[in-house]
Amino acid sequence: MNYAGEVVVLDSGSHSTKLGFSGESLPRIVIPTRYHGRRPIVGGRIDLWDRVQEMWLEMLRRDLSVEPGDHAVLLTESPGEEACDRERKAELFFEGLDVPRFSLATQSVLSLYADGMTSGIVVDVGEGHSTVVPVLQGVAIPSAIEYSRITGESLTFNLLSTLKHSFNHQSSVHRDIVNHIKDKLSYVSASVAPTAAEQICHYTLPDSTVIPLHQKTLNLANQIFGGREPLQESVLRAMSSHENLPGCNISLSGGTTDCPGFRQRMCRELRTALPAEYRPSNLTNSKVALGMYRSWVGGSVLTSLSSFARMSISKDEYQEYGPGLINRRCVMEQGYDDIYALYSLSGA
Repeated sequence: MNYAGEVVVLDSGSHSTKLGFSGESLPRIVIPTRYHGRRPIVGGRIDLWDRVQEMWLEMLRRDLSVEPGDHAVLLTESPGEEACDRERKAELFFEGLDVPRFSLATQSVLSLYADGMTSGIVVDVGEGHSTVVPVLQGVAIPSAIEYSRITGESLTFNLLSTLKHSFNHQSSVHRDIVNHIKDKLSYVSASVAPTAAEQICHYTLPDSTVIPLHQKTLNLANQIFGGREPLQESVLRAMSSHENLPGCNISLSGGTTDCPGFRQRMCRELRTALPAEYRPSNLTNSKVALGMYRSWVGGSVLTSLSSFARMSISKDEYQEYGPGLINRRCVMEQGYDDIYALYSLSGA
């Protein structure tokens, strides 16, 4: 099938990269953000620029079966990106990949779009970084962004430490296996307090060794909501940063928020901490089932709008005005009053 002219939505995080086309409900491709055994994106930021260009080119051609020169590209990015890094991305895509049109959008803003909203607080707990971002009318508030140490990577590391301490395995328990255990078996309980009945499940390692896993080991509640820097405190600080934010919508994004019980527990913590008039108006319902896809879906919604052309730059404009145009054009301040279109395109 010929997709010439459609916008490619490219959402690369520290853990995985999602690729697909504008107007579609889910990404077509989800693959690890790895290139020749290296991780070019660390903590949500590009760490290896030459590797990331080669990785994206390979993903577009091999996995999505498109030529970059035939499609405009929307690239998602972490909140608070430096202007110089945004310009470098424009240079990479126009000069390195030869795309005809390019744009950038903040992942937290796109997460709201996935639910047909333009204002709210986005709690994004990804593999390599975790942020709480207040957004008003489609624009993130940089001064109010909260950064949390609670990430998918830190939770995996803590679980790895526990398993290495508890079991006498040599090479079986390593990061990838423990990450799989966390993704498949971990959960968030309704309370930080331990449950009365301790249950045990079993996991089979690649070498056929069966290890027992205690319920308390798989319960992430204390690490996320009961430690020295509980995640809900970051949400409360972000909510108090602007008079229009208390009682607003809250969107959960990132793969860690897909953990069973996470959404319900976050809702409980906020309802306990806030008076009724300040409690979030929407937290438990979402149009997108998985948090790990939310920013990609928001990008699909955004690129489907007729106003998207005003939020991107063409190769001719890049050549005339230089990479600095990306910071003036793609600050995401146009077209956000079209909330009805957003609701319609996101399948409300």
